[in-house]
Amino acid sequence: MPNHRFPQDFPPHIGPFAPTEPVSGSAPLGNHPLKFEDMNAPQFEQFCWWLLQRDHDIEGCQLIGGSGRKQGGIDLFAYAQNDKTQLIVFECKCWESFTSTKLAKAVELFLAGPWATPGTRFVLIVAQQSIGQLSKAWDEARKELRVRKIVGELWTGVHLTERIRLHPDILSRFFPGVDADMYCNEWMRRVDFWMQLQKALVDERHVVRRIAQEFLGQKGREDETESHLEKIYSYENNWSIESPWIHIDALLPSKRFFSGSIGIVVKKPSTSGFTVALSQEWLLKNLFAHAGAPAEHAYRPFIVGPVSLQPNSEITIDLHSARLQIPSDGLDAMCSALDKLAPVYTDALHALDQRWGAQGFPFIGRGSDTVIAICTVPTQLWNQMLSFARAHDADAGDGNWNIFDANQHYVKVYTTKPHPDFDRGYHAFIRARTDLEGLSYGDNVVLTWDPPNSFEDFELATRQWMSCAETLTWIREKFLPAIGQWLIEGEVNASWPWRRPGRRRMLTRLWAEQTRISEHRKLSLLEDEHYRTLGLLATIEELQNNMGHGAPQLYLTPSETRELYLGVITIMQGERGHIPYISSNLSLRQECHSHSEIIQALKERIQENLSPPSAYAVRCLLSAMLEGLNDDDDWLPAPEVEFVYSSLKPLISHHDLVQLFERHSRWM
Repeated sequence: MPNHRFPQDFPPHIGPFAPTEPVSGSAPLGNHPLKFEDMNAPQFEQFCWWLLQRDHDIEGCQLIGGSGRKQGGIDLFAYAQNDKTQLIVFECKCWESFTSTKLAKAVELFLAGPWATPGTRFVLIVAQQSIGQLSKAWDEARKELRVRKIVGELWTGVHLTERIRLHPDILSRFFPGVDADMYCNEWMRRVDFWMQLQKALVDERHVVRRIAQEFLGQKGREDETESHLEKIYSYENNWSIESPWIHIDALLPSKRFFSGSIGIVVKKPSTSGFTVALSQEWLLKNLFAHAGAPAEHAYRPFIVGPVSLQPNSEITIDLHSARLQIPSDGLDAMCSALDKLAPVYTDALHALDQRWGAQGFPFIGRGSDTVIAICTVPTQLWNQMLSFARAHDADAGDGNWNIFDANQHYVKVYTTKPHPDFDRGYHAFIRARTDLEGLSYGDNVVLTWDPPNSFEDFELATRQWMSCAETLTWIREKFLPAIGQWLIEGEVNASWPWRRPGRRRMLTRLWAEQTRISEHRKLSLLEDEHYRTLGLLATIEELQNNMGHGAPQLYLTPSETRELYLGVITIMQGERGHIPYISSNLSLRQECHSHSEIIQALKERIQENLSPPSAYAVRCLLSAMLEGLNDDDDWLPAPEVEFVYSSLKPLISHHDLVQLFERHSRWM
C-alpha cells in the first residue's frame, strides 16, 4: 500500500535517529510487569514505535489532539510483515488515569473515522498494568467493533512486558536498570524461575535460602538484592509493599477513613495464607520505630526476642493476635518494610490534621465514626450553651444569632437566611462527652467537633463548614460572649432600673471568670518553630516531661548522641547550677568539684564509642541542662542558644512524633 494513504504526522521523537530517553531507576528483579506508567508521553510513544516496527511495517502516524497524556496520544498505521492485506491501527495512550468514559470515547472516535472499515484490527495500547475496572467498558467496546467486523484488542503493561522480552536491545534502550540476560531468558519464563527463586529466598531450610542468596550474589547484586526484589505500590489512601519475606497492605487514614489499618503476611510455608490485621491504635504503639533503629524489643515492641546471634535461629514476634517465628533476615526485611511505611503513614496523619484544621487536637473514636476533642468546659456552661441554641433557633427570628438547629443534646450551627458570617446551611456540630480519660474530669464535659460528610468532596471554608480550630475560636470569641450577654441582660432586666449598671458590671466579671475553657490543642514544637516561642528553658522542660512516655521508643544515633553531649557542655560553660546534682545526673565515673572538671569528663566520654542512650539517660541529661541554666536562659549568648537548639532537634522531632501518635491512637 502507498504511504500517502495515511497521515504522516510523525513527531520529532518518532524515528530511527531520534534520541531516546530511558526510564530512570531500576525495575524489580524477576517476572514483574515493567512500569510503563512512569514514562512521559514522548517516551511511551517512542517505545511503542520501536517495539511495533519489529513485527510490522508502519506506514503512517497521526497525532490525536496533540501529544501528551491529557491531549490524546498517537495512532500508528501498520501492516503485519507477513500479511499486507489487513490494516492495523495502533492507538497509543500514556494517560495518568484511563477511565471507562475515556475508553468509550476513544473507540467512538475511531469508529467515526475513515479507517474503521471491515477487516481492520484496532489495537488500543495503554501504559497501565491492568485494565481493572475497564473490563466491562472494554467488553461493550468490543461488541461495537465486532458489529462493524473490526477486531479489537487492548494491550496493557503486562502485554508490552511480554513482547519486549523478545527484544533485549529495546529493553536495554528504555529500561537500562533491567538485567536483560535474565529478563529475556525464555527457559526461565517457561519454568517460572523467578517465582521459584522468590520461594527459595524464604524457604524454612536455611541451606535452600543460602543457595538462592548465592545465586543473586553471582549476578553481582549483593548490594541491590533488596531493592530489586521489593515492590511498593501506592494509590490514593492505599499503600502496599511486597518483599521476599513480608507483604504489607495499608489503608492510610484519610477524609473517608479517619483511622487506618494494615494487614501483614509473613511469607513462610507454615504461615501461607495467614494475614494479621492490625488497628491504627496497635500499630502506632507497637510497630513503628525511628528509621534505622535496631531490631530489638527496646525500640520495636513487637519483637518478643531476644534476637539470637546464632546462625539460622528464629525470633518470636508478637502481632497483637498472633505470635510467629521468623528468621533474622526475615525480621530485617520486616523492619525495613515498616521503616518505609512509617513516614507514609505519618504524612497521612499530618494531611488529615491539616485538612480539618485539627493540628494538635486529639482524635476521638465514636463507634464507626470519629470526632475531634477541642476543649473541656463545666457541665453548667454546656447546659447554658444548649439553652441559648434552643432559644435562638434559625426559624424563630431574623437576628444574627438565630443560627441554630435546636436540639436537646448538641449544638448545630445552621442558617436558613442571609447572614454576615455564613452561607446558608450547616456550619458545625458540637457535642459533649464525659467518658474520655485524661480529657474529662470532675463536673466537666469535653466538647467535640464533627468533620463534614466524609464521603463528599467537601472542602472546609469559614462561611460553609468551620474547621476544628475555627470552631474553637468561634466558641471562645463569639459564642460564649453572646451567651453571657443574653444571660446577663435577662438577670439585669429583672432588677430595679437604678441597680442595673452595677449589676451588669458584676455579672460580666463573674461570667468572664466562669468561662475560662481548657483547650486540648498541643502545638507541635517544630511547626513554625514553636520551640523558639517557648524559649530554651521551657522547651527543655517540655522535652523532659514527655520523655519516655509513648511510642515510638526514643532512638538516637551515635552522632546525635554526641551532639546532645556537646549541648550539655555548652550550657556547663556558664558555670551555673549545683555541681553534685549535675554530676549525679550525668553518671560521671569520677567525682567532679567544678564545672571545668564536668566538661572534661564529658569530652572524654564523647571520645568513647557511644551507645544509644535510654530514655531515662536522656531525661537525666535534660535535668543536667536545666540545672546548668539555673532557671534562666537569658544569660546564654545567641550563638550558643542556637547550638543547644540544634543538639535538641532529634528530641524535639521525637516529642512531636509521640504527640502525633498519641492524639491518633489513645482515644480511638
